[in-house]
Amino acid sequence: MQEIFRWVQANQEALPDSPEKAANLRWIALRLAALEQADNAADLIALFGGVRFHSGMRSAFRGMHYVYVAAIPRSEGQRKLLCRDE
Repeated sequence: MQEIFRWVQANQEALPDSPEKAANLRWIALRLAALEQADNAADLIALFGGVRFHSGMRSAFRGMHYVYVAAIPRSEGQRKLLCRDE
């Protein structure tokens, strides 16, 4: 997941400056930080276990993004991973 976020981050950084670019970079940074601070692998697996990480960066990011938008956190750890307190 970190590799995918860094790939997306690099693509965003290559774009011209704009408010949307700044917002996207902040979105990525918050989720990267939450991922790095995760306490429980079970929360990661429960949330992102269905994402097809082997299907390419773009497809994997789409799957991850869907989880961030649609998943309902079932624990405090999942809520933190999903950045639902921002």
